Amino acid sequence: MHNTNNQKDKIAVIGAGAIGCIVGGLLAKVGYDVTLIGRKDNVDEINKSGLSIDGIFGKMKINIKAKENLDFEPDIVFLAVKTQDVKIAIEENKSFISNSIIVTMQNGMESDKIVASILGQDNIFSSVVFFGGNFLELGKVTLINYNKKGSLVVGRAFGNENDTTTKIINILNKALPTKGTSNIIGAHWTKLIFNQSNAIPAVTGIPMQEIAKNKKLVKLQIMLMKEALYIVEKSGATPCSLPGVPISLIEFIMNLPLIFSKPLFRLQSKFLGNLPSPGSTLQSISRNKSTEIDYLNGEIVKLGEKIKTPTPYNSTIVDLVHQVSESKKFFSADEIWSYISAHKK
Repeated sequence: MHNTNNQKDKIAVIGAGAIGCIVGGLLAKVGYDVTLIGRKDNVDEINKSGLSIDGIFGKMKINIKAKENLDFEPDIVFLAVKTQDVKIAIEENKSFISNSIIVTMQNGMESDKIVASILGQDNIFSSVVFFGGNFLELGKVTLINYNKKGSLVVGRAFGNENDTTTKIINILNKALPTKGTSNIIGAHWTKLIFNQSNAIPAVTGIPMQEIAKNKKLVKLQIMLMKEALYIVEKSGATPCSLPGVPISLIEFIMNLPLIFSKPLFRLQSKFLGNLPSPGSTLQSISRNKSTEIDYLNGEIVKLGEKIKTPTPYNSTIVDLVHQVSESKKFFSADEIWSYISAHKK
């Protein structure tokens, strides 16, 4: 049985990167019993000096437990590793988390299935992360932006919503604005369409705010999202609205001629705020870690292959991110468009 008093629940955050540290840190700040599970160097720094969170909420230092390995049975697990690390994270911790509530926090569409293949479907809840964070220094993360209408969206990964869904929402709402949904798969599809632009900083080496000032890169962002929306809807999947972002608005913007849709995308940079937003893919490259690209733009490429529809924009971007990961050499807007032209032939 899980404790009925939320404040007494033992919470483990597996994955002490930007998202895990922000969620875990803010929950610890309001009194929850939280333990971060992460890499030794980061864990050592947090245990030595505390967790530093700065950004739009100001600077704060939070005392929070951090361990390299899970050594207790948590009531709730927030799984905040990258998608490519989900399988090993679950397998390594299976003996401690088999009876825990699991809340996945990955981009893309695969995480819930991976967890269910190991633990079964009953206790898996899924979230869509709708805020931005940077993790470029040990023991320190930056909250770049958040969505006041719902920075986290939570739903049951398999089956109907229940009281546990409400419990998770209430807990997370203490950290960041959190909403529930009965269509978490549709919410993930919508976030995936949004996330197509995550790869552009990784290919160019420049943050989203600067990309918004470059006409050729704004056009690329639009074409990546147009292609993703087309592929998702053609496959029969049903993206749904996210807090403050009606799916009808996304479809309307995607169907506008480029001359009208470009200014709207430049306005998007205002949502990102003044702090440079490199996106998670570029952050992974900067830390010499593998990226999630195969689960982001790569998901659209895979879906396109399944329905026998070409995806020249997303296919190109996936290839270029892999190249940058290997060479650490970035591409200009003109070089990217040359690769896309070649891909279309």
